[in-house]
Amino acid sequence: MAEGDIWISAIANNSDLLVGIEIDREEPGWRAKAEGLAVRAEDLPFRLYGKYRDAFFEKGVPDMLFGPGGIKISENLHNVFASYNLGVAKLYPANLYLHDRKTLVTPSLYILGVREDVEAFIPEQCQNVRERYKHRSQAKPSPETKWKMPYTLQDGDIAVLSSNTEGLDFWSDKWLDNSLFFSDPLKQALCEGGYAKLFDFKKCKEAVLH
Repeated sequence: MAEGDIWISAIANNSDLLVGIEIDREEPGWRAKAEGLAVRAEDLPFRLYGKYRDAFFEKGVPDMLFGPGGIKISENLHNVFASYNLGVAKLYPANLYLHDRKTLVTPSLYILGVREDVEAFIPEQCQNVRERYKHRSQAKPSPETKWKMPYTLQDGDIAVLSSNTEGLDFWSDKWLDNSLFFSDPLKQALCEGGYAKLFDFKKCKEAVLH
């Protein structure tokens, strides 16, 4: 069971990690994943394709990237995440090809599948979170209102109930857009692996129940 501080990263809001990649949603693996079915071994690895004809990925791709198909991570990151409690999240192998769908660019990526969604975020005890109204006419947030991350995330901005995280090491929160939370052991392992700058972790504060 994960113990210690809880950390959050705004990496999912980093536009530099939106790489020009597309997927073919009619391929069997992608269809199964979209329908919540088990992906057969013969339909792996997933195939990713360069979106643009003139993109040759000469400099490779980032260790974590976003876009169609969900979160993609490098083999090195996979080796860290795979040792921790990810809940329902799956790690699927994936290959990246050029736009021609034939030329292999990167053979050792992984799709970080559906993340565990928990409800530990306590917005009324947070700082600088932004309301995302369900309807434009809505004057005040309703209990169903999702929230956005602060423009510049800082330590202590996000309040969570650690008792609601059920010992997970990695999760998102259904009420906070683009949120990625990390246990202290996973955060420390990522920092030791040289990923502190990539994730720019910020410490959450423990919410207090009144």
